[in-house]
Amino acid sequence: MAELDQTVCQPGSASETPEEDLSVKWGRDGRVQTVDEKKFSFWKDYVFPKAFFFTVGFPKDSFASVDITNRCNLRCKHCYFYEQDVPEEMTDEAWIQRFEAMSKGINRVRSVTWIGGEPLLRKDLIEIGKKYFPYNLIVTNGLIPLPDWRDALFHVSIDGDEVAHEKQRNQKGIYKQIMKNVDRPELDVSIAYCVSSLNQHCIEKVLEEWRGVGVKGFLFSFYTPIESIHDPLFPGWEARDRIIDRLIELKETKYGDYIHTESRVLELMKSANSKKVTDNCIFMTKGMALDPVGKRKAKCMMGDKADCDRCGCVVPFYLHWRSEKSHIVREVYDDLTHFFSSRARHLWDLSSNTQSK
Repeated sequence: MAELDQTVCQPGSASETPEEDLSVKWGRDGRVQTVDEKKFSFWKDYVFPKAFFFTVGFPKDSFASVDITNRCNLRCKHCYFYEQDVPEEMTDEAWIQRFEAMSKGINRVRSVTWIGGEPLLRKDLIEIGKKYFPYNLIVTNGLIPLPDWRDALFHVSIDGDEVAHEKQRNQKGIYKQIMKNVDRPELDVSIAYCVSSLNQHCIEKVLEEWRGVGVKGFLFSFYTPIESIHDPLFPGWEARDRIIDRLIELKETKYGDYIHTESRVLELMKSANSKKVTDNCIFMTKGMALDPVGKRKAKCMMGDKADCDRCGCVVPFYLHWRSEKSHIVREVYDDLTHFFSSRARHLWDLSSNTQSK
């Protein structure tokens, strides 16, 4: 299964911007919000949390990955899950008790990434579990048709063109089936592309192949080997740096936000920067990764044997970028500028309507 991308939603992320706050018409109790209530919501739900985050960083255990199952309908060459000891899985009742505990308290979990195995093999349990958390991301291989969940994000693992993907997945005839299953423009679906030595040659071909499919875009990560072994799927640092430079060029000259991964995040993944990030992995210190029996993993979602020095999972690099003070300041400035300009337009519209009457 491909490494996870963007597992967290922090205060002030794309899900909680001032623009969305202004567009909220109804209050939590079903009433139309007054202007004063909207103003209070902006300061309480955006400015104060952002100031806290600038000072303290991510609250501990506010984001989690959950191996909801130990089962999968594929056996992929690059899957970290089955390279390590796989425990049994908890019952629905035991997981629900765990979700209730995770969703309570000061350090409650706000964002969950549902993984496995293939998480949609326990779709009914996820449907219950996601109600406990404000933000939910499902990472799936796409062989099971996507449920009609408008309140969740889907990351579908596609690792190369048809030939490369099916070779890496050890199964023929699945590529076009997946493309059909995830052509759901009404849902928030993105492609998670884990770059390895098997698929590094066809990245641009795949970007073009999927442009007509109803997905929002691509996120890129790199294959992460198991510790202490030579792994032919690892593309090597020289190739990784070269691929990153090309991805940044494609993002900035051709694809824009269709390549979701930020240029700065990609830069952090290069050989000159990577170890500084992974030696201070924010997920390891602030996140929570649970195995199929609800036991906490020592490192991260990729398991205890993952080689952190060759980490290609985008999560630690994304978290590092989100925590950079310069990024937070720029983001707040842009958001505040947009917020106050929106307010000015709103007041102008009210004044124009009043005068026309």
